[in-house]
Amino acid sequence: MTRRIVDRPVGLWLDDKHRYYYGDLGPLISVTTATGIINKPDLNEWRPWEVASCAVRNAGILPNIIAEKGEKGATGWLKSIPDIKREVKADLGTRVHKLAERIIAGETPDCTDDEKPYVYHFQEFLSDMQPQYLHVETQVCHLGLLYGGTFDGIADIAGDRYLLDIKTSKSVFPEVALQLAAYCYADFIGHKDSAEQTPIPEVDRCAVIHLRPDGYSLIDFDGGKMPAIDSTTFEAFKHALGLYRWMKGAA
Repeated sequence: MTRRIVDRPVGLWLDDKHRYYYGDLGPLISVTTATGIINKPDLNEWRPWEVASCAVRNAGILPNIIAEKGEKGATGWLKSIPDIKREVKADLGTRVHKLAERIIAGETPDCTDDEKPYVYHFQEFLSDMQPQYLHVETQVCHLGLLYGGTFDGIADIAGDRYLLDIKTSKSVFPEVALQLAAYCYADFIGHKDSAEQTPIPEVDRCAVIHLRPDGYSLIDFDGGKMPAIDSTTFEAFKHALGLYRWMKGAA
């Protein structure tokens, strides 16, 4: 439930649990939290595959794990494997986002071995596409719908203005269109410690920079292979937002 909190910073800000507030209003529902309510069939297929793969890889030591943890404990350990792998991948994605932000700012950051291929291909994207960034890692919110989010960038590329999102996942799902629409249709760009409400620049296109260890691709959400970012897609996001509130008892 969104609530008023006194003695908090003005403007749009995040608390230590990465929850959005606007002044004393919040927590606002984050864009990624709202869209996370959507069922992803590919993810549902991936989870049991990871559990089964882990059991096969550890077939030799499973009797020892069962002896140590008991049947219930061993089962719980196997069930946790997909979540552990997702957390590891999410952590890598977060680190790559931060490195990309520093590279755009002109820095040359040190990278771990697992980060290096993603950084290399992001630098390749910058060299190939020559984006001129207007905004990087920018927070937006919609006070009417009480949500907040952070887009990765707005940049001019070959005469078009793009809203960009970086993904390091194995695949890019059509549902990402809901996130992009939420950013485009938000009320304004917010600033911590300032009540200034900066208008969100109009963009010509929305796209995902898909970074993988073996390369990158710029995936346009233009109504072709991926949904267009338009009012219909924003309506779909609002349905996801409403469903999330209903499921959490905050409707």
